[in-house]
Amino acid sequence: VVAGGLSRLNSATNGRAAPYRPYSLSFLDTMTWTRQAHTVKMGAEFRQIRIAHDQQGGTTYSFPNLTAFLANAPSAIQYLGDISAPSVFNDGATGNRHTRQDYYTVFAQDEWRLAHNLTVNAGLRYEYYTPLRERNNLDVIFNIDTGKFKDPSTDFYKAVKTNILPRVSVAWVPNQGTTAIRAGFGIAVGPGQLEDMMQPIESDRISTSVTSGAFPANLDTIRANFINNPNNRQYQPRTYANNYSVPEKVYQYTASVQRELPANLTATVAYVGSQGRNLFLRSIANRTIGVQSNGAAAGTQVREFDIVTCANGTTGVGTLCPGSSIASIQKPYAEIDYKTSGGRDQYNSMQLSLTRRSSRGLTMNAQYTLGKSWGNTAGSNEAVTANNNARALDEFNYDIGYNNFDVRHTFNLSAIYEIPGKGPLFSGWNVGGIL
Repeated sequence: VVAGGLSRLNSATNGRAAPYRPYSLSFLDTMTWTRQAHTVKMGAEFRQIRIAHDQQGGTTYSFPNLTAFLANAPSAIQYLGDISAPSVFNDGATGNRHTRQDYYTVFAQDEWRLAHNLTVNAGLRYEYYTPLRERNNLDVIFNIDTGKFKDPSTDFYKAVKTNILPRVSVAWVPNQGTTAIRAGFGIAVGPGQLEDMMQPIESDRISTSVTSGAFPANLDTIRANFINNPNNRQYQPRTYANNYSVPEKVYQYTASVQRELPANLTATVAYVGSQGRNLFLRSIANRTIGVQSNGAAAGTQVREFDIVTCANGTTGVGTLCPGSSIASIQKPYAEIDYKTSGGRDQYNSMQLSLTRRSSRGLTMNAQYTLGKSWGNTAGSNEAVTANNNARALDEFNYDIGYNNFDVRHTFNLSAIYEIPGKGPLFSGWNVGGIL
């Protein structure tokens, strides 16, 4: 249940609002040079991205069933504070956070007319996106391997600098002039989805879940426990794996044959494919390592970074009590959503189209696609948390399957007919439809 007019702030939390004040400043120049059969284009761009922003949180109550809802017995209460509120982690800093990032782009492309019916395009592009940062290092960077915080001036992730992106295409029209053959290949990258890249900044606030209480929760008590009891606050930062790298990369390739047919028809048969590499993946940190009796009727769930004191006097982090029972347990962190890279997917399709150019007032277009998309992720906005709480990269392969947007068959037909007529009242009317 999302109460109090909350909306989804990101893929993991709800809140009241997320005001942003973004701007960008670009310095760019392009040049075109033509000589005989060559048309060369080249250029460069430097872009500054600056965002002043806040995220205003709220309280979300989760109920396992209708009976629990009617009894006001939530299974979990998630409280999310405001980013602009006094920071628990950065000396009480308040106000908007100021996110910044820079883009560097250089490209060159040559369109070469080898013959009147043969054209080749070849180009090379370089792109680099600096790691996104908060201007004053007001962030919380959680290390999923140690359960500790990194220095806030540390880069959130690795920004790859070797983004050399070739692209090439060819278009050939055989001598009869009624057939066109085209093919192309290119590599593309991007800076990533903003919400995915700024999670350490979003984590600089109170974020916790409690498993007892009722609606309405005592928020003052929840906030006070978080501030004053760091070993038992059940903090939920959003973070990255230590080897997380950006950008995602997509290899795209296509080949097609187009032919003019009688009756003003044009038919096209095409293969379109792509492969995604270094794609965005999601999983869980502070995983459950076991459940052990604590002397009560129910067992105690123990996570990786829980502080456990056994009845025999031993104490450890993320450990059970073999031969003993749990005397007490402290939970500095709850279950933590984290992101990493290294995912992959693939798309292959056959695409057929038949187009009728406007003749006697009728224009028609029919398209059919036989496609298949699969992988262990579909990238930024489509990534789902690994079902097996994966940590090692090869463990994500258990999730290989068809992507959410995989559609095997797609067909559409559209037509527009110009109704004959004369005069200002009866001319210019069209009727159309899409199937």
